[in-house]
Amino acid sequence: MYGSAHFAVKAGATELPATTLQDRARQATLRGMKPRVKKEAPRIHTRERLGQMHMVIPDTQVKPHVNTDHFEWAANFANEKKPDVIVHIGDHWDMPSLSSYDKGKLSFEGRRYVDDIKAGRVAMERFINHLTYKPRLVFCLGNH
Repeated sequence: MYGSAHFAVKAGATELPATTLQDRARQATLRGMKPRVKKEAPRIHTRERLGQMHMVIPDTQVKPHVNTDHFEWAANFANEKKPDVIVHIGDHWDMPSLSSYDKGKLSFEGRRYVDDIKAGRVAMERFINHLTYKPRLVFCLGNH
């Protein structure tokens, strides 16, 4: 309740029998300290308690022909929590058409820059169109 024996002594406890919390609490209460009680239920965080709230969206790595349902799910989460600021920390486009890793391989053929850009735009529009309120949106170009 009061942390360690050090805090119990600091509160004025003169005798500390066999590390029983009840004795520490009793001594500290006699000295005017109030116990810190651990709650069984989780705390409910409110805007007043925390101030401005942020939602951070990490690297989304969007590329053509890949499902982007998770953008709607992220928007639904934002609608529920209503953060003041939504920060996308970058690397939204995966850009497989510009990747040198697959160059020369058969799977590299047919990749188009225009398709990469369109996939990223469609995914971001999917997120923004599902927001039901107007938070501040911060979009970083990339994080590496």
